[in-house]
Amino acid sequence: MKALKKILLETLAEKQRYAQQTGVKYNTVDEFKKLYEQHKSDGNLFIQYSDIPKLGINPSSTFNTPIGIYSYPAYSLYDLNTFLDGRVPFAGKRKYLVAFSYRPGSRIVVINKLGATDPSSLVSDAELKNLIEEAMRENPRFRYTFKDIGLTPYAFWSITREEANRDSKRWAALLLRKYKIQGFYDRGSGVIHGNEPSQAVFFTSQALTKPLIIENPSVNGRQDYTEVSYSDMEVIADLLNSDTFNRNKGIKPIFDDDARVAIKLLSTRMQATPNKQWSDLYKTRGSDTFWNIIKEALQKVLRNTVIAVSDKKLVYVVLEKIRRAETTK
Repeated sequence: MKALKKILLETLAEKQRYAQQTGVKYNTVDEFKKLYEQHKSDGNLFIQYSDIPKLGINPSSTFNTPIGIYSYPAYSLYDLNTFLDGRVPFAGKRKYLVAFSYRPGSRIVVINKLGATDPSSLVSDAELKNLIEEAMRENPRFRYTFKDIGLTPYAFWSITREEANRDSKRWAALLLRKYKIQGFYDRGSGVIHGNEPSQAVFFTSQALTKPLIIENPSVNGRQDYTEVSYSDMEVIADLLNSDTFNRNKGIKPIFDDDARVAIKLLSTRMQATPNKQWSDLYKTRGSDTFWNIIKEALQKVLRNTVIAVSDKKLVYVVLEKIRRAETTK
C-alpha cells in the first residue's frame, strides 16, 4: 500500500510539474460543455485536435496555406456532440481536444459566408482595403492580376500568398510581421481553403486565450487510427506533393511521379467506395506494382526526418493495413 501511495504521489507531482512548466492542465468534459454554452452568443470558440496536450502549429503545410494554428469554429458546421465524438473531417481521433478563443483587441480578420469582411471583424473592412492598396502600390502587377476580385478578404489572402512566393512559412511571417494580422476566421466562404469552407487559422498564440484541454472522449484517452479514410489518404497524397520535399531550398524530389499518382488513385478509389474493406480494396486494384509503389513511397515518408510525427503515425497505420490486406489476398 505504501509503495502504491508513493507511485501515485510521484505521478501527481509529475503532472503538477508539467502543468506548471507548460501552463497545461487537463480539464473535464463538463468544463468543455460549459465553455461551449458560454460562447454560443459571441461565437468566439475554436476547436483543435492534437496528439499532445497543447495548441498545435502545423509547421509544414501541404495545402497551399500559411503555417499556423488551424481549428474548427465551434458553431459553424458542427455541434457539441460532433466534436465530442470526433466526427470531423480531419484529426478527430487524436488524443486531445483543445478549445480556445481569440482575445479582445487581437487583430483577427473575420470573413462572412459571402466572402466579405464581417461586421464582427477585429480588422475593419476599411483597414483591410488600405492594406490591399498598400500591397498593390508596392507590387503594381497585383493590381492587374487581381483586378476582377475587388478589395476583398480573398484578394488580400491571394495577394499576400503571391507576395510570399507561395512559401507557407514566409506567408505566415508576412501576414504577422508586415501586415500585423494575427489570424483569419472564415465563417463559410472557403477563402482559407475551398475543401473546408468554415475554419480559422491563427499565426500567434499571443492572440489566443489559454486553452481548455480534455482527453478526447471519442478515443478514451488512447491514440486511435483504426479507421483510415479516403480523406486521410488525401493528406498523404498532398504530403507527397509537398513543397517541403520537392522544391524548397533546391532539395531533390524524393517522391517520383508514379508514387504521387498511385497515392492519388488510391484516395480516389477510397472516396468512391468508403466502406470497402482494405483486403477487398487491395484485390480490386489488381496490380502488385501499384501497391509496391505506394508502400515504397510511404516508407520514404517514415524515414524522412522533417515530416510531423502525427503524419508518420497515420502513414504507419496505412502500411499496416496494406500488409494485412496482402496476407488475405
